Amino acid sequence: MGLPLWRRLLARRAPLRIVLRQSPDWRATPHDELLDGSRAFCRMVGAATGLTENFISDIVAVWDATFALPYFGVRARMKDIAQDNLAAVAGATRVACDPALPLRGEGLDIFIDDDDWLHPETAALLARHARGADGYVFGNVLCESRIHLRPIEEGCYTNNYAVSRAQLRARGVASLTQHWDAHGVFHSVGFRRGQVPLYLSATNKHPASAMKLKDGLGLEPPDAARLRRLVEAYVEQSATAEVPPPAQWVAPYFERVRAVFAQALGRAPIAANPRTPASGVPLYRASAAEEVVRGAEAYGATLRRLHERLRPQVYLEIGVRHGASLALSHAPLTLGVDPAPEVTHPLAPHAQVVVATSDAFFADTASTLLRAPIELAFIDGMHRFEFALRDFINVERRAARHGVVVFDDVLPNHPTQALRERRSGVWCGDVWKILPCLRKYRPDLALTLLDTHPSGLLLVAGLDPDKRTLSDNYEAILAEFLNPDAPPLDEATLARDGAIAPTSPDWLDALDAQRARVTARA
Repeated sequence: MGLPLWRRLLARRAPLRIVLRQSPDWRATPHDELLDGSRAFCRMVGAATGLTENFISDIVAVWDATFALPYFGVRARMKDIAQDNLAAVAGATRVACDPALPLRGEGLDIFIDDDDWLHPETAALLARHARGADGYVFGNVLCESRIHLRPIEEGCYTNNYAVSRAQLRARGVASLTQHWDAHGVFHSVGFRRGQVPLYLSATNKHPASAMKLKDGLGLEPPDAARLRRLVEAYVEQSATAEVPPPAQWVAPYFERVRAVFAQALGRAPIAANPRTPASGVPLYRASAAEEVVRGAEAYGATLRRLHERLRPQVYLEIGVRHGASLALSHAPLTLGVDPAPEVTHPLAPHAQVVVATSDAFFADTASTLLRAPIELAFIDGMHRFEFALRDFINVERRAARHGVVVFDDVLPNHPTQALRERRSGVWCGDVWKILPCLRKYRPDLALTLLDTHPSGLLLVAGLDPDKRTLSDNYEAILAEFLNPDAPPLDEATLARDGAIAPTSPDWLDALDAQRARVTARA
């Protein structure tokens, strides 16, 4: 659906232009010209930022020898994400920054870098608050490895201000193009400054941005090890970043940025075919539509809140990888199971990672290591239905009746992501089938579907360790759900029908009530 009529009418009262600052064609421009442009950029901003002339060009050489994606290729992808975002801003036009920028009319201009983002309803929301000021400052979301809300009252950041074209005519474009100049103008005598109490812009401080590189590396000559650590830290920390409610609109773009840097590290699919390079990491290429992600909140933030609410004494995680979600557990007995873990997150001292498949763990060591019933389990192992089903059967047998099991990857965003054979970077496999399976064979369970980013979570409560319905019917269930004629991924699942916003307190309250009923019956 489009914007409400009243917002479209307001937007017409103050036409908005999005003015894109320096923005080369990262793909078509020859490499040497891009290097020359980087030097010119550093000279231009050097006085305000401390960047030396060759700061970026020196990094490019080390970057291209270190990562699976070249530096300018990464910048092209950042621009792609930003262009997708800016194209979605209703009621605004986009123009390139130019000293001869036409300044006719009485609308507002926002200056923005080619890797930053604006709220989709910026034009209408600004128009709603426009009260004849010379310029307006609004909230800015700072997207680093974590997501922060910058204080609105502190003034102009890179893209959180709009200025009237009347002021541009009076002062000249150059005096307001860069935020450090605009800040002075906005606080000058006689300038009528307005404030909009909404977070309408986002600064994408990704690891390839000039200032993030300066912050992370300083001005010393770059080296591959430090550069790689900077990108690795970003990828790992951003996996569990919490998105504040006023900034929910940035989540899809934030996740796409993270995916690019994971690909640069060789941790996710990036190239054609699929094929396997010397590193042994499988590579894929899918269209932008096939790689789309969505969700109201990063799943790691939802898991963190679940841990805080339940405070489990026994936590089991199937599928550990780098340990981002395992690190959320403070349970006295914390177990992770993974056949090939690559833990980079600091875990609690009492956490233990078992190097094994989940089938082997339950067959050989679970009875020894699980000294008490499981109170919270997270199933994020092999992305195939039969593995997820077996993991649930084995977990439930060892779970407390008031326990909760969480499945990841139950809401693919595109049919390609739901294929059993991986063809895309974002991949859920056919784990989504666990929901119709449990609905049919275990209607006694309490199922809660959460609209998390990037691929949904399913919470299962009302566990019964004594029930054998799934194990008794295991072969019949596989025959039904793995049959080539089985119903395909449906539109309701793709649309996330019935999924609850994880930021709502209702699902946690309902979970508490469910657990209280179980405890009362015990």
